[in-house]
Amino acid sequence: QVQGSGSGSLRVCSSRRTEFPHNVSTSDVSCKVLNTDSYEISLSSACEGYTYISQCPPLYLSVESTSEPTVFSCATRSICRFAGNVQYTISHQDLGCTAGICKILANPFLLCSTIIIIVNTHFFNK
Repeated sequence: QVQGSGSGSLRVCSSRRTEFPHNVSTSDVSCKVLNTDSYEISLSSACEGYTYISQCPPLYLSVESTSEPTVFSCATRSICRFAGNVQYTISHQDLGCTAGICKILANPFLLCSTIIIIVNTHFFNK
């Protein structure tokens, strides 16, 4: 999720195929102009249909200001170094990466069998 702070407008674009989505208008690029609202990118089934996580396409994200620099006012120099800065927040919720090994290890029988084989191989076959 990209959340605007209200300090100026932002153009947020995302794509799973186009590396620089901010200057391309194709069907796989999604853009939204923000001020105080947010832009949410769902990745709930982002890697569905892929066997390995390395085959899953990355998420390309572009955030750029669409405001004129005259819109900004900055009273405290330590807080706002450049007058053209627009504040925004990028956050995630429940973003995780799991591999097939988790499914294998979740099986108690398979896990116990693996431990027994390892112990027998390393300690009793000398």
